[in-house]
Order: sequence, then C-alpha cells, then structure tokens
Amino acid sequence: MTPFERILLGHGVLICFFRFTLADQLTSCNTAYEAATKAATPLPQPTEPLAWTIEALDVSAQQLQEIRAYLLSQQVTDLRPVVTSWLLHEAEKMKQEGPHFAAMPTSQLSRYRQEGATKERLRRAISAIMQWNRANEPRRRWFLNVSLVKALAGGRKDLIGVVLKEHQADVDQHHQEPNIPRGYNKHTELVQEDIQLPEEPEAYPWNRPK
Repeated sequence: MTPFERILLGHGVLICFFRFTLADQLTSCNTAYEAATKAATPLPQPTEPLAWTIEALDVSAQQLQEIRAYLLSQQVTDLRPVVTSWLLHEAEKMKQEGPHFAAMPTSQLSRYRQEGATKERLRRAISAIMQWNRANEPRRRWFLNVSLVKALAGGRKDLIGVVLKEHQADVDQHHQEPNIPRGYNKHTELVQEDIQLPEEPEAYPWNRPK
C-alpha cells in the first residue's frame, strides 16, 4: 500500500468522524496531477488493490471501536461512498475558497488567471500610487485613473474601473489631500519609471498588523 493510500484510508475516514482535514493531501494530489498532465506522462497507479475496510485504518483500538459503532448506527456497509462524498465536498470547498491572494508576493499574482488575483494586483497598484504621491512634491504626483493604473499594473480597463469604483471614496479623498488635479497625467506610460509595486505583501496597509 502506497503512503497516499494509507493517508486516504487511515486519516480520510477519521476526519469524517473527528472533524480533521485533508486539505494538504488534496493540494498535493492536485499539484501532482497538474505536473503529470503537463508532462504528458501517466499518473502512477496503485501497486495493490485498495482495502476498503475499517480494519485497514491506522487507528487505535478505541478509535476503531468508535468508528465501527458509528457505521453500524448509520447502516454503512461500504466505506467508498463515505470517503468519496467527503473528498468531493472538500475539493469543492477548496475550489470556492481559492488561493489567499492578499498574502502572496506581487510577482506571484500574475501567475493566476482568477479575477481575484488581478484585483489584488490592481489594489496594490492603487496603494503604491497613493504612497508615492504622499512622499513626493506636487509636480511628481500622479492622478489616479484607469489609464494610469493600467500603465502601472496592466489588466482590463473594465476591471480596473470596477476596482477604482470599489475604492472611490479613498481615491477621491486622496486627490483632495495633496491637491492633485487631473492634468497631472500627461504621460501615463512613464509611471513605471517612478513607481514599482512592492513585492512583499506586508508593504500594503491591509496586510500590516493592526
């Protein structure tokens, strides 16, 4: 029996009854599957048949007795539907939750196609522009708009507009504080010469300890 089969059979069923989680194992399986698919090589197959019995579980005698009592009370005679249902539930939950983009370094965000990754990158661009404006003299400041954010961080204009609208109050207040008129952006394509997005997540206000 392979180590993964032992994890699946030993820990997977226990989690169903004792509320542990197999999120790390699911992530590892998904990573292995993607790597094998990209390499156009078949995934390794089990060297021996799966043993779908509670006697195969790597648990104590007391835990085995509790599991057996639960299965009898629920009239469960086959563990496969139980494990399959739980794994599908956890996989769907992990897919819905998605990666925690706010905690990722900036360079990693461009590797994801999810809208959440793009919005996080755009949010960081807005924050970086604001920090630059506060730290520099008026003639070197930038007026926040769709074209400027796109020049700095890329992304679709419609999505940039959505993100700016979500932060409209902060953007309007920012423009008033250092008194930044719209005419400041004569050459938005030059913004990258002034501003670079910090790599560390902690460089942005929402990731700093409160």
